[in-house]
Amino acid sequence: ATSAMSGCCCCHGDVLTHDEHVAAEAELVEFGLNWWHTTRPTHDGAPRVTWTATDVPLTSLSSTPPSIHTLEYSCGAPKDGAPALVMLHGFGFGAAMYYAAAPQLATEWPGRVFCIDQLGCGLSSRPPWPLPYGHRCPVDKVEAYFVDTFEAWRAALSLDTIVLLGHSIGGYIAAAYAERHPDRIRQLVLASPAGVPHPPEGLAEVHAKAPRVLKLVRSLVRRGWSPMLL
Repeated sequence: ATSAMSGCCCCHGDVLTHDEHVAAEAELVEFGLNWWHTTRPTHDGAPRVTWTATDVPLTSLSSTPPSIHTLEYSCGAPKDGAPALVMLHGFGFGAAMYYAAAPQLATEWPGRVFCIDQLGCGLSSRPPWPLPYGHRCPVDKVEAYFVDTFEAWRAALSLDTIVLLGHSIGGYIAAAYAERHPDRIRQLVLASPAGVPHPPEGLAEVHAKAPRVLKLVRSLVRRGWSPMLL
């Protein structure tokens, strides 16, 4: 899991240019909205689901702050006092992974609805990874890195308490955030969250008998390599 979390910050985006990435995100989000509006037609005068994309600078972190790419879905005005719903994506994904779910949630949720690209992923900033890679990186340091950047994003938007939903490694980060900032969490939703269990007994023997190609892959992962580097 340390490799997975640190790998998020090492994706250099060589496959798509920035403009191509923006266009691809917009196409996917619009596809989800069009599908939603087709299957759930609105009555005359009823608000439609809309979305905006912004890059939120994390000004509390540095004088040259990185930014978190943020999608916000809306369906009419949010109710006063209703907490925002914030969704964190899993490993190798981005904010647009919720393209099909977010329109439904926006129609039902009384507060604001956000999906974000975690730092180093998608269209968010990609600062150099400041910690060691792979198994040499302390788990608590990785957790603190992502928790602190998420807290800076929450503060930048002046959100009080939130409902935080995390999928896969996003669930791990959401749980770590809730542990450190319980006063900011109204509810925590973990959707197939990743975890870091203790190695089971006999694992070393299984690894020793593994095919050579699997040993190579495991060695690369322990050194900090991941699919996010490709």
